[in-house]
Amino acid sequence: MGNHSTQAVNSTIEVSLVEVPKKIHFVWLGKLGAIQQDYIRTWQQINPDYQITVWYDPQALLANELGKQIKNFAGQKLIVGKKTYFNKVIQLQNDAHKFISQAMRIEKKTFDQSAKEFMIANLNCSEENLENIRKENKTSYSDFMQQHSGLVQLADINILDDTYTGIDKYYYQELTLRQNLAAASDIVRLKMLSQQGGFYFDADLLPALNTTIFNENIQTKISQLSGREKAQIEFAKTQLILERLSVIDSSHFPAREALTQSYENYVDKFAQKGPEYKNLVDEIRITIDAVHTIDDFFQPLAQQYIESNSLRIAKHRGFRGINNNAIMAEAHSHKLQSVMETLAKNYQRLEQHNLIFIEKEGDQQTRYLNDPYAGIQFPEEANYRMDGLTESTATIEITGPGAILKAIKNNAKQQVSEDGQSQSFPIDQFSFDLFNTYTEEDAKSSWQKQHTASDFSYDQLLLAIQAKRPDLVRKLLAYQSLSRHDGFEWLSTAINNRDEETLRLLLEADVNPNSNNKVKKITRNRPP
Repeated sequence: MGNHSTQAVNSTIEVSLVEVPKKIHFVWLGKLGAIQQDYIRTWQQINPDYQITVWYDPQALLANELGKQIKNFAGQKLIVGKKTYFNKVIQLQNDAHKFISQAMRIEKKTFDQSAKEFMIANLNCSEENLENIRKENKTSYSDFMQQHSGLVQLADINILDDTYTGIDKYYYQELTLRQNLAAASDIVRLKMLSQQGGFYFDADLLPALNTTIFNENIQTKISQLSGREKAQIEFAKTQLILERLSVIDSSHFPAREALTQSYENYVDKFAQKGPEYKNLVDEIRITIDAVHTIDDFFQPLAQQYIESNSLRIAKHRGFRGINNNAIMAEAHSHKLQSVMETLAKNYQRLEQHNLIFIEKEGDQQTRYLNDPYAGIQFPEEANYRMDGLTESTATIEITGPGAILKAIKNNAKQQVSEDGQSQSFPIDQFSFDLFNTYTEEDAKSSWQKQHTASDFSYDQLLLAIQAKRPDLVRKLLAYQSLSRHDGFEWLSTAINNRDEETLRLLLEADVNPNSNNKVKKITRNRPP
């Protein structure tokens, strides 16, 4: 690969640039869904000169199923209040980690073999069902590769070397303890890029849109929108393009049609803001409908260059302007190595403060605050075990963009400010945006808060109310329209606190059964 010399942004420092290998990597754990296959296929179609590789773990195809079964089992019995549910999940996760880790270490079994034994013995799972799930997950990869023979490669993450980082330990900890596939993927993408180089993209991102198809009038109108409105119109543009592609050729995004009900309709939502917004949508639609090939909608990556021994991460509208859902680096980058070392230190700090194997919700605060070696402020990382249960975002700081930003700041001669902005070290020096993050899949995908009290079944809530006030059950039965989005968590709290007044208001208030805003209406009806 060639070396190039260019001036840095501040125009006073010469930096050496190297070619980024023409490789695009994806990491996926569990079943490779049909829509993910569509997104990966698009990257290959737009970048035929790049080597496309999907990394997976054929020995851990049941990791996601383990997490689902733990939460399902914890919610089977009558549980009143979130804490009881959280504590049951934490207990089962601890048991799973101990059982699976020992089986893998002592008996040399794979994760799937060990996890399957645990689920059968402790979670009342069927061996036949689990084996069918494992085979189905495995087949999702083999079928995809068969359809794209010679175009996409499949790679086993277990071939990656762990000699210099030792972070494999934490990869397996994420699978066995938290079943946090996002954190596990965070670890794998760094190891893989360090050894292979190239680009990593989340499988819910698409290639960057070709904005030249839009005339100056459209681009001017978009530039005059507020920041929030600009994001909304970008989502709408992507939606219109994907709809157009399915008309051009049914082989483009075939899995999307079955998922449209789960996506927000960004086009209608934006158009409903007013006549001028509708006119803009109509102009964009007319432009898009005049395009006839997928190549005209998306930009290829072409050959990219990067500072020697550096890395760049996704420029993003959210977390401090960056994200780790896209990364570019040369192989054996020193800065990438320092990021992995930062991840390892983050886990080591959790171990030092005894925050990994808590026994119940709240232990993390007690242990941290009673630790004489801990800091004064309670850090988000200390909520490590609550990710996926509450709105906790510890993973962002431990393995995600927060960890990468920390490593970059530690390596920089001049520190970046907390929001990622610094006159002497601008965020543009370590970020890039050669992709489209305004996708339907990216908008809906989240590993956070996968199962809380809001997910308790209707029957469980009826039983809980019956235990407190049997006379209220009859009226509650009339409210069949209650769903997981209509106040269950709020209702569960009311039950747990023996708040009979609130329950009576819930049942006796004049509430439209089709309303999605029951709690607000009931609150307005509450007597002073």
